[in-house]
Amino acid sequence: MGQGRQLGRRQPVPRGPGDGYPRNIDLIPLLEAAIESHKEMADFGGKLGIKVTIENHWGLAADPMNIRTIIDEVNHPYCEASPDFGNWEHEYNLVNGLKALAPYASSNVHAKFWDRWGDRNNVQRSVRIMLAAGFRGTFALEFDELRIHDLVLHDVHGQGRDHHQQQSHQQGAPTQAPAYMNYCDSSKAYYPKVTSCPEGWKFIPSR
Repeated sequence: MGQGRQLGRRQPVPRGPGDGYPRNIDLIPLLEAAIESHKEMADFGGKLGIKVTIENHWGLAADPMNIRTIIDEVNHPYCEASPDFGNWEHEYNLVNGLKALAPYASSNVHAKFWDRWGDRNNVQRSVRIMLAAGFRGTFALEFDELRIHDLVLHDVHGQGRDHHQQQSHQQGAPTQAPAYMNYCDSSKAYYPKVTSCPEGWKFIPSR
């Protein structure tokens, strides 16, 4: 800053480590490899009628601009984005990242509710962003780290958590999505090792 002032420059530009240019040189070979591999997959998938999609899921794909770059460089009708509403590296991407990817998606998006972001993960807002970008594909509902019955059954059946827990205990076997396992805190065991749970089942994502 001091040198900039002496030189009469009011807006000095800080530069990070690298080759002297404002870029991350470590990223370049990774992007090149991703572009080449997605070209091959898109060519192969196109022959089978299967699209290759890129989801915002850590690594290079944690940055929506990297996803856009890969898709632009691949430039293939069978390579596109598959945005996930909640799976962002930073909170600001809940809106800005989704807006960046929305024009690059046409087939499928993950309408995820993830309590990592709490009320800031507004699924309705995210759906509106996709529709405003012209998306007319499939919205795949996804819940992560959340007791499904707390959110869904109350809204669908007009019955709260206590009713569902009582019902699960009376019937023995729990009701759940197939991608979830059932765990009982008091028994410290999963269904079907135990067939009833007094306090209600916890739905644990299968991974």
